[in-house]
Order: sequence, then structure tokens, then C-alpha cells
Amino acid sequence: MIELLAGHDSRKDLDGFTLEHLQPHLDALEGFSQPMYKVIEDTISARAADIVTLHRNTLLQPDTAPAEALKGVRADTREKVAALDRIQEEALLHDLAIQQEVRSLFDTLQKTILVLWEIVLEFRIRHQFEHNTTFQEYFASFSESILLKLEILRVTLQDTVYDQEAVQKLSALRDALESKEKQLQVQTTQNAALLNQYQSAGPEFNMIVDAYADLMQRIDIVEDDLRRLA
Repeated sequence: MIELLAGHDSRKDLDGFTLEHLQPHLDALEGFSQPMYKVIEDTISARAADIVTLHRNTLLQPDTAPAEALKGVRADTREKVAALDRIQEEALLHDLAIQQEVRSLFDTLQKTILVLWEIVLEFRIRHQFEHNTTFQEYFASFSESILLKLEILRVTLQDTVYDQEAVQKLSALRDALESKEKQLQVQTTQNAALLNQYQSAGPEFNMIVDAYADLMQRIDIVEDDLRRLA
């Protein structure tokens, strides 16, 4: 803090302006930024030096002391002290306004995080479910197609050992199975194409996963900032 009366007895009253009287106002400057604090400190130091110089001149030359000049310095010092009080009040008001803006910012950030989380859940629940369903349908139709091929082979073998009537019935059965197999083959091809579309979107899904991981990391950073502000 400022040494106003260096080399002088601080208990001696300079018409109401001693270090003890000015100290509360100087302590109030602790919260200001360094450039503002330096300007105020230099101003007060200069005024204090003027007071001490005038006071010493008065003690050494009481008959020629510039009383009017000393009164002007005292009045100017009172004005500076009042100005410091006003600056402190304005700084408190600005601090409250900044705190309000910070709270509004974090409220908006929290709402944004909730919306992003809902988007991620929507993707995982709906699109991922569709992907799994298509995958299961593809393998189900593929397995059924293989079973039908085996059945056709079995009927073909039996065609050589049964009588004509049995052969006709087995031939009709084989035709029906072949028709069913062709339908399943078409469905399998369609499912395979749809599955390829989902697989081709794999990197995009990985990008969403990476974005989600980055979002969770940012949430942790915001929570740390909130804990520091608490």
C-alpha cells in the first residue's frame, strides 16, 4: 500500500488528513485492475507529498506558510477521496452485471448441452435400431435361402427313385420351392444393399461418436469452471 507520510510522524494530524483517515479509501482500491490502481496511487501519492511538503514548510516558516494553498490541497484531496468512493461503487455495480451475464451464458450452455444429448439419444435409439433390424433380416433371409437350396437338392435326388406320380408331385414341390427361393433371393439382395448403405455411413457414425466424446469433455470443463466460480 502507499506510504503517504514516509519519514514523517503518521500520528500528527494534518488538519484532519492523516494516514489513518485515508487508509480505508486506499484499502478499497485493492480490487481494481493494475493500470487503474497505478494511476490512482500515483495521484494520491503526489497529493500526499504536497501536503507533507506544505506542512513541513509551515513548521519551518510559520509566518510565511501558504495557508490558502494548503486549504486548496485539502479540498482537492477530499474531492479525490469522494471520487474513489464513487469508483468503488461503480466497480461493484459492473461486477454484479458481469455475474448476471455469466449466469445467463451458463444457462444457455446448459440448454444447448441438453439438446445435443437428446439428438445423440435419438440417433442411437432410432437409427441404430433400424441398422440392427436390417442386419438381422439379412442373415435370416440368407439362412432360409440356404435351407431352401438343400431342400431342392433333396427333392432332385428323390426324383430319380420315385414313380411317375410321385415325381410329378415332387417336381411341383420343387418348382414351388424354387419360386420361394427366388423371392427370398430378391429380398436378400435388397437387404444386402440396405446393409451396405448403413455400412457406408460408418465413418459418419464414428464422427458423431467422436463429437459426442468431445461434447462430454467440454461438459467436464464447464463443470470444473462452475466449481471454481462457486
